[in-house]
Amino acid sequence: MGAKGALVVVALLCVSCDDANPPTGPSWGRHTQAGALRQVQHSLTDFASAVPMAGVALSFGAGGAALDLRTTTDASGTYAIDVPAGTVYAAIDGQIVAELTVRVGGPASRGDRLGNGGTCISRYGVVADAVSFQPVGGATVRVGGRTTVTSTDGWYRVDLGCVDDPYGNFSTTFMYVTHSTYGEFSRVLGRGIHRVHRIDVELQRP
Repeated sequence: MGAKGALVVVALLCVSCDDANPPTGPSWGRHTQAGALRQVQHSLTDFASAVPMAGVALSFGAGGAALDLRTTTDASGTYAIDVPAGTVYAAIDGQIVAELTVRVGGPASRGDRLGNGGTCISRYGVVADAVSFQPVGGATVRVGGRTTVTSTDGWYRVDLGCVDDPYGNFSTTFMYVTHSTYGEFSRVLGRGIHRVHRIDVELQRP
């Protein structure tokens, strides 16, 4: 399989591997002064080896718009791009692999992404306050019966293992996020759950 064909973003191996195989550390973007744009500087690394993925073409879109914002990772696996504030969809080879929440007025988001996971399945991202956009630590995230707790920078990752047939599960999968000072967040992820997909979450106070 060619290098381009191998760029399928998927999960890490197991929930217990979080500390042994963490994603790259936070990459912090900076505000731009032109309108509601934000320049984000993120990293893309191979999930198993943690090796930076250089020369990967990424495309971005927002609000249902076409994925017409494009950039390519450099030799260190890092990319930088100005994107509109709000929910930004990111894709590799036309496959949407992330829903990033980008805000002007809050702290820079942790936007690192993982690639080349084979048949593994995972959901990961950042949990933040919907008003202040500050990260929410200590929130419980539950996906498909497995749970994790967000770190102080709001980062979470729930790994659901690796299967030979990633299309063999068809049960409806839900995602729940709870915290003692916020209302519960819930979302239907779909019938079955496959690959890795980043989902950022914003919590509302009651």
